[in-house]
Amino acid sequence: MFTGRRRLAAVGGAAAVAAGSAVGVQVSTAPPAAAALNAQVYSRDSLINSESYRFVTAPCPAGTKVLGGGGRLFNGEKSVALQSLYPFSGSAGDGYAAQALESSAGFGGDWYLRAYAVCGDRPSGWEIRYSGGTSLPIGERRKPATVRCSAGKVVLGTGGVVSDVNRGVTFEAVTPTEEEVRVIGIEDPTDSFPLPPDFGVGAWAVCAAEPAGHQIRWNYSTRTSDSGVGSSSPCEGSRKILGVGLLNGSNGAAHAYSMWPYKPTTTGSGVVDTRLWKTVQRTWTVGAASICAY
Repeated sequence: MFTGRRRLAAVGGAAAVAAGSAVGVQVSTAPPAAAALNAQVYSRDSLINSESYRFVTAPCPAGTKVLGGGGRLFNGEKSVALQSLYPFSGSAGDGYAAQALESSAGFGGDWYLRAYAVCGDRPSGWEIRYSGGTSLPIGERRKPATVRCSAGKVVLGTGGVVSDVNRGVTFEAVTPTEEEVRVIGIEDPTDSFPLPPDFGVGAWAVCAAEPAGHQIRWNYSTRTSDSGVGSSSPCEGSRKILGVGLLNGSNGAAHAYSMWPYKPTTTGSGVVDTRLWKTVQRTWTVGAASICAY
């Protein structure tokens, strides 16, 4: 399924695969190393109030390109969920957008949303790609969307959208592989609403020629009985965080609350957080992915 240049590593250990053998005195010359992306993380907050909807964009500095990003909620807990996270580029510049919405139960207090953009030098072959969800029979609880990079390119950043958050739909997965991003939307089986008639799902990928040190790392939480479960996946060595991925193992009972690139020093981590729609506790596992490069 993957080419020989695929690189994946898990926290606590890394695996490398090399192929080829020397024949006689044959000498192979390695291609020049790709330039570092000089990736930096930028953020911007929405207004803080009790309105039911938030949309905020984190712009990239002039002359830089968006490489990835994410979003993070503050307050709202069980009543507020992420609805869309995506990169954008246009005549006004690049950046990353985040959108969140209250559930139908509402939230009486103030809350806000922070968008994160990872920006850097334009890599060779840079592109943003999008794909909408596959049509499925009405009433399906899960719906996928998969977007694939152009031939010869790898995933740097992710994005996704699910509709009907106010009716209990959320992200079950935003999973990057070397060459594609798969998004799965799932409906909460514990809510009192009938299934949305045909909720929407979409996937974004920021792609480019493979940069130096490109790597996707996953880390998983322990199975925890709580009202909220999160995880983080740090980049390896001196690699910098570019994009983030999520696996939500709650079977739709918990919604995506945060999926963002954390950069405390020179490297960084992919951080995700999920919260139950209801106050009752439940046991589930969450996975966080970090897409990293030099």
